[in-house]
Amino acid sequence: MCPASSHRPRYRHDTVAAILATAAIAGAPFAARAQGAADEGAPTALAETVVTANRVPEASADSLSAVRVIGPRELAGSGAMTLGEVLRQYGGVEVAAAGGPGQITSVFVRGANPNQTLVLVDGMRLQSASAGTTALENLPVSQIERIEVVPGPASGLYGSDAIGGVIQVFTKGATKGNGSEVELGLGSFQTGRAQAGTRGNAGSVDYAISAGYLGSEAFSATNPSIPFGLYNADRDPYRNRNLSAHLGWNWDTDHVLAVRVFRSTAATHFDNGPATDDVALQTLSQVAVSSEDRLTSNWSSSLQFGSSRDSYYAAAFGTTESVQRQLGWQNTLTLAGVGTVIAGLEDLNESVAGDTVFSVTQRDTRAGYLGWSEAFGPGSLRANLRHAENSQFGSVNTGSLAAGWRFDDHWRVRASYGSGFHAPTFNDLYASYPPYYYANPNLRPERSHNTEVGIDANFGGQHASLAVFDNRISSLIAIVNDPAVTGAQTVVNVASARIRGIEAEWDGAAGGTRWDLRGTLQDPVDAATGLRLTRRATRFGTARLSRTEFGIDWTVEAQAVGERFDAASQDPATRMGGYGLINLVAARRLAPEWRAEVRFNNVTDHRYVLEQGYNVPSSSLFASLVWSSQ
Repeated sequence: MCPASSHRPRYRHDTVAAILATAAIAGAPFAARAQGAADEGAPTALAETVVTANRVPEASADSLSAVRVIGPRELAGSGAMTLGEVLRQYGGVEVAAAGGPGQITSVFVRGANPNQTLVLVDGMRLQSASAGTTALENLPVSQIERIEVVPGPASGLYGSDAIGGVIQVFTKGATKGNGSEVELGLGSFQTGRAQAGTRGNAGSVDYAISAGYLGSEAFSATNPSIPFGLYNADRDPYRNRNLSAHLGWNWDTDHVLAVRVFRSTAATHFDNGPATDDVALQTLSQVAVSSEDRLTSNWSSSLQFGSSRDSYYAAAFGTTESVQRQLGWQNTLTLAGVGTVIAGLEDLNESVAGDTVFSVTQRDTRAGYLGWSEAFGPGSLRANLRHAENSQFGSVNTGSLAAGWRFDDHWRVRASYGSGFHAPTFNDLYASYPPYYYANPNLRPERSHNTEVGIDANFGGQHASLAVFDNRISSLIAIVNDPAVTGAQTVVNVASARIRGIEAEWDGAAGGTRWDLRGTLQDPVDAATGLRLTRRATRFGTARLSRTEFGIDWTVEAQAVGERFDAASQDPATRMGGYGLINLVAARRLAPEWRAEVRFNNVTDHRYVLEQGYNVPSSSLFASLVWSSQ
């Protein structure tokens, strides 16, 4: 087990804030909260519209994918410092983290590797072309309006990296509406958060801007069990400044031109030995221009061009910069007797630069995709096909087929098949560090084939679903001893994986109590050895119960994760035991425009491990006060 952090929560100004907020919650007039009770009390999942699963808006209840929506209500009540915490509690995924706020966070969707899940921000890729992952730890929760998690392969629509699924983040700056919001929060580990934003319109122009800051003294990211002498007992503070903005011009009833900007700048202290205070500086930024046009009553067009950038610097590792320039054009046609047809073209240019010497520094992917969906009586069908031409790997074809059948207003069954692929990263292909490690420019893309069968039930405001999935991944990239260089390692396409599992969900409300229960049983293994994939459990789940009493919204959250191993060899020394966490949240509407909240995380102060050698937060408090005119 992970030793206790060398720094305990500091109950000074953070605890004073929690006490004051608790007093405000308990002492405010009950009638003020009653005004918003009706709209906050009922579950809304069944009425939600989602866009990620099919690249067009559709009711979540009609989607043939198991979409998980984390909306404004969940985000406002999460009190989470990191996106990883939000996804672990609400997204039905596994999460690993190398320490506290700002430390590297990995997300496993249905047992797939972190770089096998595509992350989008407002419809655009935001990831490192060198590492192949997105720095989720530096996507601030206070800037997020909504998250959609689509498990299962989606390469038929999105191309590379969607073997495990797609996570799409919608920022506050990209969401239309009217009003303003200010949030101030204080918590344990000398944590402070501030965020302010406003949105509205002036004639044919609509706008939104949101800016935020998060700072925490945190705790030591590592503990003495970490190898290679990396341990440092000092604190590892985190600072993040962030901004999102949207400007739209409705130059005609059916035509909208918009510009979106997102930027997150972070400074994260980390441990790289006892003698230095190492700091990583990372900036994630994105600029996009889009045109949304309704050309006829049944034909709409969306054109988007933009660029996303991941800039990283640490004295110990040097500088790396990754840029992705993206152009996409999608046409959606609704044809009587045919259904909904989407046709799109995309161009993606990825480039890397920095202190690492890459023999190739950029690649281009040009792709076209077709999609069709139709509902006929109780049945529904969906098909997608994508063809891509990659400058490194040539032609790649992927696709998916899904079907659903409603027996009545309560029961539906669905089934799907999808293929996916993941292109090797620039690090895998070209980043050699002689004499210890050599890249492999001959790597092939990883491939996957996934089948899924599910059943959905809806009764009296309650929703339940059960899904069985089987994902087979071939040409899996693995690190092995280099046969050409004694004592060195390289990467090759030698492995394969099979991930089978069952997911169950149940949410609803009755008798004034709301609940959301999610659980997964899975078998994520190396197909050749039968050993479990690194840092993945065979069972995990979450539960959330909410109820309003005495004018206060009370929420109890629970998380349970089974044992995992921190090495592919499944060496008993790398075993990380299972754990369970309980969080408590109390929130109250002080006035129509004021809300106070207190969150108490890990109330039992349970010691657990996400990655060996790295610490996790002990019990912590966070209190926030929000003014909103929205």
